[in-house]
Amino acid sequence: MPPPPPPILEAQSAPARPAGLTATPGDHSVTLSWTDTNDSSITSYQYRVNHNDTSTGRLSGWTPWKDIPNSGSSTTSHTFTGLTNGKEYRYQIRAAKEIGEDIYVHSNPAPGGKTWFVSATPKGTEPPPVSQFWTERVCDHHFRIRWKRVSGATGYDLNISNNNRKSWKRVMTNKNYNAWQFSQWSKNKTYWFAIRAVNAHGQSIWKDLQSVALPCPVEGLSASYASNGDVSVEWKPAKRANAYDVNFSSDGGRSWERMISDLTATTHSFNRDPQTLPYNSGFLVAVQSRKGKMTGGWRNAPIVRPELTASNVTTTTATLTLVHHSGAWWYERIAPGGDDTCHGVAAGTSTAALSSLDADTSHTYKAYSAAGCGIGDEITSVTFYTQLTVSNLAESGDGPNTLAGTTLRSAGFTTGSHSAGYTLQSITVRALWAGGSGAMNLAINTSTTSGSDVVPSSTIQATLTGSSPTGSSYDDYTYTCEGSGCTLLPNTTYFLMADASASALYYWEFTESLADTVVPSGNGWSIGLGWNSGDGGATWITYNDVGKFKISATSNP
Repeated sequence: MPPPPPPILEAQSAPARPAGLTATPGDHSVTLSWTDTNDSSITSYQYRVNHNDTSTGRLSGWTPWKDIPNSGSSTTSHTFTGLTNGKEYRYQIRAAKEIGEDIYVHSNPAPGGKTWFVSATPKGTEPPPVSQFWTERVCDHHFRIRWKRVSGATGYDLNISNNNRKSWKRVMTNKNYNAWQFSQWSKNKTYWFAIRAVNAHGQSIWKDLQSVALPCPVEGLSASYASNGDVSVEWKPAKRANAYDVNFSSDGGRSWERMISDLTATTHSFNRDPQTLPYNSGFLVAVQSRKGKMTGGWRNAPIVRPELTASNVTTTTATLTLVHHSGAWWYERIAPGGDDTCHGVAAGTSTAALSSLDADTSHTYKAYSAAGCGIGDEITSVTFYTQLTVSNLAESGDGPNTLAGTTLRSAGFTTGSHSAGYTLQSITVRALWAGGSGAMNLAINTSTTSGSDVVPSSTIQATLTGSSPTGSSYDDYTYTCEGSGCTLLPNTTYFLMADASASALYYWEFTESLADTVVPSGNGWSIGLGWNSGDGGATWITYNDVGKFKISATSNP
């Protein structure tokens, strides 16, 4: 039986052509809009597109007609997404009316006539141009190109030309850096650089920069600040530079003040009034090398206040050291009494030896600049005390305190009345080695009370460092003290603790008399009786003897 004939369809009129079609570009998108045709018979809208290739500019050709998804008689717009910014897209649309299953009649394409398509080029917000672009010397055949980042950029393109921009070489493409270093600078050659910002929407315009070989940055920059407010700055000459700029900052580099420009010397001095601008650790100085308008970049350094210190202090001698001052200087003793002598120190020498000092006495010295004592500017000053000693080493030896295993021996002493306290420098003990291996250990412990007795506590004030006895006869061994624990309070009892580690056996010589203990006159130091413990310190037993030792300390200024 032959198939039934197809249904006979009545002639249908085509829907109205869409009118007022426009194409509006967006970021990676195009929106088509048209006016409502008021034709309820329209069942969908269809489109076709033709776009150009951004690399060649040629069109790709019209696509087949495609349905606009979910469109109907009331649809008046549609947005195409996922497009490429910078490409031109051309569109036509038509209305469709379904008259049978998958059978349609269509309107004429819109637009019509001479304007037979609408076009749009998606475009996002490209970054603005780079506004600050400069070169920095990285001596001697190296240089760095730097620029300030711009808002909205995700990368940068950098070109270089060495033939006056007749041709360019791309040296960086879409890299999110703000510097680039070049290590093949040819002497006396001119270079051009071009930079542009990039993001997903496009690129900014190029910014050009011309440069020749720049001066090197300065080296060896240093600066000092005197008590009268004078700031002295010096540096080494920079290659290819013929001038320098000097800046000053009082807030750690957050803001700067130009002190001098185009200076031909490599030293400079200026004054910051110490009354209105007291010295602080945020003082900085910066120096920039220059050759005409070309600069070698800034180098900065802290401005250090000169400091006069006393070291190697003994009972009658000390060493003065003037830190952060390179010129010639003078010093004199102000107290006690002053010696009315101005001592000169040559430029480049920072130390001066002092002698014939009074023991356990406050000494004040002042340093002056090149004009001399009392005439030149006072640079700085120092006050210190000479060393004092408290000792019972001169007593007769009455026997050994045995140091072995967990046995602890202790000797008490009480500091003097100097209100600022003391700094312990060393302890010297008289002892010998009696066999075994290990070390003789010394420490200073604080005191506590046990009933009516003042006894050693378990709190270590300071650990002493030294070489253990090695001889089999009594000799003096010195242990030094370093660190904050060496500061001792006035009128306070401490205990010298001695023990032996591992299997070593040591003898610490003791004396039964305290009558001849040597202490500085009138300052209240004393050495007390000894204690020992066979159980590591839980129980202390007093003895009418004490280990022989010498305390070396200085009164704190």
